[in-house]
Amino acid sequence: MVRQFVRRVWVVWLLVVGVTGALGAPVGAEPGAVRGVDDVGGGGSCVAPEPHGFSDVPTGSYFDVAVSWLVSAGITTGTSPGKFSPSQSVTRAQMAAFLWGNEGAPAQLGSNGFSDVPSNSYYADAVTWLVGEGITSGTSPGKFSPSQSVTRAQMAVFLWRVAGSPEPKGPNGFSDVPSNSYFADAVIWLVGEGITSGTSPGKFSPSQLVTRAQMAVFLWRSSCLNTPVAITAGADHSCALKQNGTVFCWGRNGFGQLGEGTTVNRSTPIPVSGLTGVTAIAAGSVNSCALKQDGTVFCWGYNGDGRLGDGTTTNRSVPTAVSGLSGVTAIAEGSAHTCAVKQNATVACWGLNGSGQLGDGTTTNRSVPTAVSGLTGVKAISAGSDHTCALKQNATVVCWGSNSNGRLGDGTTTDRKTPTPVSGLTGVTTIAAGKSHSCAVKQDATVACWGYNGNSQLGDGTATNRSTPTPVLGLTAVKAVTAGEAHSCALKQDGTLRCWGANGDGRLGDGTTTNRLTPYPVIGLPDVAAVDVGGSHSCALRHNGTTWCWGANGDGQLGDSTTTSRLTATQVSGLTGVIAISAGSEHTCAVKQNRTVVCWGENGSGRLGDGTTADRLTPTLVTGLTGVTAIIAGREYSCALKRNGTVACWGDNSFGQLGDGTTTNRLTPTLVTGLTGVTAITAGSDHACALKQNGNVDCWGNNSFGQLGDGTTTQKKTPTPVTGISGVSGIDAGVRHSCASKPNGVAACWGYNDYGQLGDGTTTELLTPTLVTGIAGVASITSGSSYSCALKQNGNVDCWGNNAYGQLGDGTTTNRPTPAPVTGIAGVASITSGGNHECAIKQDATVGCWGYNYIGQLGDGTTTDRTTPTAVPWLDGVTDVAAGGTYSCALQKNSTAYCWGSNSSGQLGDGSMIDRVTPTPVVRL
Repeated sequence: MVRQFVRRVWVVWLLVVGVTGALGAPVGAEPGAVRGVDDVGGGGSCVAPEPHGFSDVPTGSYFDVAVSWLVSAGITTGTSPGKFSPSQSVTRAQMAAFLWGNEGAPAQLGSNGFSDVPSNSYYADAVTWLVGEGITSGTSPGKFSPSQSVTRAQMAVFLWRVAGSPEPKGPNGFSDVPSNSYFADAVIWLVGEGITSGTSPGKFSPSQLVTRAQMAVFLWRSSCLNTPVAITAGADHSCALKQNGTVFCWGRNGFGQLGEGTTVNRSTPIPVSGLTGVTAIAAGSVNSCALKQDGTVFCWGYNGDGRLGDGTTTNRSVPTAVSGLSGVTAIAEGSAHTCAVKQNATVACWGLNGSGQLGDGTTTNRSVPTAVSGLTGVKAISAGSDHTCALKQNATVVCWGSNSNGRLGDGTTTDRKTPTPVSGLTGVTTIAAGKSHSCAVKQDATVACWGYNGNSQLGDGTATNRSTPTPVLGLTAVKAVTAGEAHSCALKQDGTLRCWGANGDGRLGDGTTTNRLTPYPVIGLPDVAAVDVGGSHSCALRHNGTTWCWGANGDGQLGDSTTTSRLTATQVSGLTGVIAISAGSEHTCAVKQNRTVVCWGENGSGRLGDGTTADRLTPTLVTGLTGVTAIIAGREYSCALKRNGTVACWGDNSFGQLGDGTTTNRLTPTLVTGLTGVTAITAGSDHACALKQNGNVDCWGNNSFGQLGDGTTTQKKTPTPVTGISGVSGIDAGVRHSCASKPNGVAACWGYNDYGQLGDGTTTELLTPTLVTGIAGVASITSGSSYSCALKQNGNVDCWGNNAYGQLGDGTTTNRPTPAPVTGIAGVASITSGGNHECAIKQDATVGCWGYNYIGQLGDGTTTDRTTPTAVPWLDGVTDVAAGGTYSCALQKNSTAYCWGSNSSGQLGDGSMIDRVTPTPVVRL
């Protein structure tokens, strides 16, 4: 039976701004007079930043929110008091300062080497940072040209390099961006990240100068795209909208209300299938809806009364378009009906209409939108269980539908099939309709509520129903209010929360289960940007982009990986903002979008890099490490490649695998000695290798089996060149062997060969590189414990070596000393090797794994070994995958990380030590 739960719209503090075509490609800007070092902060609020205060930045302009974010981040204070100068072109000096500020303005030592950059200039440290990170070398020897204006092409390259020059995927779609231009890869990346769509259809305008307004938007988008900006709570499920226009849901899913194509409950956030370009979300009792940038609406979940608006009563487990509806500016979800505000300030509703809640003068259910009778001049809307309220542009409120207990606020208990004014209520700024009560925030920042009060949800100190608005006691300086099934919450201007009403399951977040007759503080949750309440739980979005929930959790609606109710706020799981991930033996590391690194799991010898040896069940920041472009986790150590081509390592150093010239363990990163110009790194059990820009390879660490490839078996504490190989394009290290691929499609391996993992047709140990036999067209290569695999240019995979668990994927468990084709998989984009299992990302961004599976490392929901590839269920949109010793991790395009398999040391990062046979989100920092 569908639970009758009230739901109002909560398109919470939507910040997605529709940027006009003029926006386009890369952009940046810094003020000439804008900033001294003291002005810089970095890391402002992506969610509802404070107003910028500039008179020349119009409210609602495409760069309005972006400029607010720049100011809140401390990146700029404008060009002069009260002025931002949005149309002013950006100079190279300003661009440097903006980019540096966006990284948190790290302190700089030494000089940048440019004669035209005065040491006391506002941009001196910024330029020094750019040079040190390898982002620029100037415009000519000894010159930076700080006053030169920046073009869109140049800005694209700068932003791309700051991001670590990620490999571009797909065409850019612009006729004015030649494929062989210096900025082509940068533009492809910008488009793929959603940072720009060009200046007009098919045009990027690479020679056009970048304005300060454009620069602001590009920095804002590149920093905030994966940040949650809105949250909504249904009866037993919740959803969050991210800045990039995608939606995640979690909790009860019996009718497909999570929108991911199944009816399986989820205790952690999961992406809604195929939904992009969303600007607002609303959750009903057992369904959800989303408003898109183009003014259309999509809904999913239960549809027995037509509440999805698609002209049917068929349930939908993925989003379906609402029929004939366009030009929508806001949406609201009731228990079993939905309403939308249109650009002409009218309202249309659909779904259950037994009490007249659709406002069309009837009690007939509607499976497609129908206009609310006689209603114009609407500013906002909110829907309750079986009533609806609208805030008009004149700051008055009208309501319609069921009037049981006085919830329409007109002084009666008579149902209304068309809008009727709420008595004596003026000067209203926001409204919220609960299951059987309603609330409004007034211009004086106080709150009034009316309707059912059996659980004291009106906050007036009594349990007496009210048929007209009554003030909430002791509540002032309120910014927003939300009403649920039997409780209400208010967001105050200082970013704190107050809740009141029913509290049997902790939904008020005050650490008790005591009902509250008047507002009571939510414990330990400051700096809140938005709040919404569900049937028996509540959720809030903080300015730092984190999401928190509390109350009932029987269906996983709190999103914390459990079904345990919480009396205080608990953070929603799901590590986001990740660009690369690596799995070691029993620890995992990830590079975040801000180029810092987090690690979790086993921490013996300090392999997590946080200055301790304490294990971590959730991600912890690696100390003092910035500007990272790649990460690799070895058996008991880790290494990071920095933007400037240097490498830092930490953890176990028994064999000199940290490359610092010692065998001393390091609890925090230490630079590898004498190593520069590095483009890729790999880590074996006790040795590491680096690929350099010149195509040569250096290795260091344990060399007992010749795995360093220098012709000896002597341990090396600093990098040593691999003998007899050059022009290398890719490298990978196994436990005791190493392999390399070349642009001409050949591969070579060296080191231990007991199972034929070197692929030369023998089991003889080799101290220098030897060609892999009978393989051509190699695109990349990976190495497992005692086997190797090659991805071929045609998208097929060959493997060789140990096959005891089927890790070669050829349908047998027979060892192979030469390459054998993996069966039943094609169209592969990348591969990764674990201890004794292999995983591949296909060109359709799904994942398949094979080999050893005794602890669920293949992610197929079983512990059965697989001798051929098996799909990892429901995991799509994957951009990176990493196989560890006995577990695996994947990174989705939305920058969310998932892991599965062994979790004995917390290496899955889900806050537990429970093994997982299917993907589970890494808990967010």
